[in-house]
Amino acid sequence: MTTNIALLGHGGSGKTTLADAILCYGKATERIGKTADGTTVMDFDPEEKKRKVSVSASVYALEINGRKLNLA
Repeated sequence: MTTNIALLGHGGSGKTTLADAILCYGKATERIGKTADGTTVMDFDPEEKKRKVSVSASVYALEINGRKLNLA
């Protein structure tokens, strides 16, 4: 079974930070990135790193406790 999770909120509400925390919890990454440093997993585009804000939607697949998740 696959669960789709969409993170919605206004600009600056922490969607990217929450996504990185979930990816770290699920062992998909080894660290939680920082938007200000341009080290988040979800903001990979050079323009996003430059602006320090998400420009386009990102989807990341991972597995936590045997459950497949699509995080967007």
